[in-house]
Amino acid sequence: MIRILEGNNRNFLVYGAIGIAVVLVVALVLAFVLRKKKKPVREKKTLAVSEDVFISHIGGKDNIISYKLVGSRLSLELKDYSLVDKEALKADNIDGIIEMSNKIVLVKEDLSEELSILESTKRL
Repeated sequence: MIRILEGNNRNFLVYGAIGIAVVLVVALVLAFVLRKKKKPVREKKTLAVSEDVFISHIGGKDNIISYKLVGSRLSLELKDYSLVDKEALKADNIDGIIEMSNKIVLVKEDLSEELSILESTKRL
């Protein structure tokens, strides 16, 4: 047993122990850093205007034929698409406006929680 610890074999054991210690220290530091790292909190943007003003930017309640409100998307079927004020909608914190041949889709995080005024109109 004593001969194993002599010469080159002894260096092998010392370097092996140092390598294991370095790996353990690096693992502990990474675990500590990753545990402390917090996810960034996104600021919630609400509508910049009242619901009535928002509805006026899409041409008013009379312009809405039907709608579908799901999460962050509001799909609208309108009588006259030229009444939609896209610049005003963007100023109202609407993230995206998607135009299709038969409807327009407004995209905004948590939009369904903010628009209770549409309950009196028809759903798709």
